[in-house]
Amino acid sequence: HCFVTIILKMNNCFSYCRNTEDPSVITSEMSKREQKETKRNENYNELVLQTTLEDESRGGRTVLYATCGDPRGSPILFFPPLGGTRRVLLVLREALLKHSLWGICVARPGYEGTAAASDPLSQVNTVVFDVLAVLDELKVAKAGILCMCAGTTFAMAFCAKYPERTSGKFLALGPWTLPADCPDHKSLLKFAAHYLPTNGVGSLVGSLQCTMMNLVSKETISQKLMKKASDAEKQALQDRYPTNTNNEDSTTFVEDLEWVMGSAHNEERDLTVCMSKCTDLGFAYNELQGQDILIWQGDKDTIAHPPATKWLAKELPNANLHIIPKSTHPGALFMLGEEYVDSLSHLMIYETSSR
Repeated sequence: HCFVTIILKMNNCFSYCRNTEDPSVITSEMSKREQKETKRNENYNELVLQTTLEDESRGGRTVLYATCGDPRGSPILFFPPLGGTRRVLLVLREALLKHSLWGICVARPGYEGTAAASDPLSQVNTVVFDVLAVLDELKVAKAGILCMCAGTTFAMAFCAKYPERTSGKFLALGPWTLPADCPDHKSLLKFAAHYLPTNGVGSLVGSLQCTMMNLVSKETISQKLMKKASDAEKQALQDRYPTNTNNEDSTTFVEDLEWVMGSAHNEERDLTVCMSKCTDLGFAYNELQGQDILIWQGDKDTIAHPPATKWLAKELPNANLHIIPKSTHPGALFMLGEEYVDSLSHLMIYETSSR
């Protein structure tokens, strides 16, 4: 899990300096990167509607959110993975349009300009009330739930606290399971969750990633992420990011990963949530009894531990678990395969709506 948090905050300047000492080459490489990022941002601004909400009911609290997909389709709340920004909606856009879904993503506290929570353990409640405020702003009475990895805990908390604002459709892709609750999780994570202060774990991992992130090359990250990928996932990645192209404007998987996950955020607070008990976060698994829950899990996922996900599926009422052979964590997060794209059909309620 620490490895994934490291890649979320990579600093490309160090990478370029490692590869060359020629200032002119560094300047040229940075210029190309800036040009690619400008074009990527222009594409994002065109396809994803970004909005800032000043929640007057909570003293003018600043909450950023974005929408993408079919505005006439079924509304869904998207809870992104650790370090994930609203930009992840761009990865989901084609799948959202295919299934007539309107995706709504609220930036978590401390991310992208959304005001930070008062303390790490209030992170979940703050997210819940931010999401509620955005639904009210958009006049959406009910929405389906889509979550990935660490976003799963926030999604479960929202459903437990405000089931009447959900459609009853819940889809989790590569969900994170709280090691403090799960006896089938990885031993090291269980030890940390049970015997170390949760706030300390989040701060420790945050400090370690800041120290280590500049020591890992982009090539190493790409190889690590896709080491256990199935042939189908590798082919999907090759189709999306062809390596045999002469187009200077083309981007690599790692470049897009860095852009989607954004720059430095408040991940240590999300990590504190990830290492907490659900009861400490104010909800219980059986409070999701009104949800029709579908979980998709890759059997080669090294982040969302498959035995832990199986435990979670048993704890949650009305949960159906689908194990995808030879599928990895990036496969779920980047929709590498038709199984993941088609899984979004679970969230469809109606084809069109004026809301």
